[in-house]
Amino acid sequence: MKHSLVPCVLAGLVLLLAACQSPSPHLSYAGVSTISGVEYDLELSFDRHGDRLVGEYLVDAARGSFHGTVDGEAVEAELKPSSACGYSLTGVQPSVY
Repeated sequence: MKHSLVPCVLAGLVLLLAACQSPSPHLSYAGVSTISGVEYDLELSFDRHGDRLVGEYLVDAARGSFHGTVDGEAVEAELKPSSACGYSLTGVQPSVY
């Protein structure tokens, strides 16, 4: 009985701690991306985990995933339209999501 009680207590503690954790905020942004003077519609949908960002993007008809970091207002991200292709992005975090 003693050996089966320890895993049950540990499982209960894990469930209790998980219930107390705040979910990461899910954010979205719609705006414009300017590349070589040409503007493109941009939509972002992402989760923020501290200084890390993970989500999806849509630029005109191109869709993909991204991950990146936030440092103050600076944002750096890697965009992945496919497993064979990727782009680096450096920008400024918008003040309103």
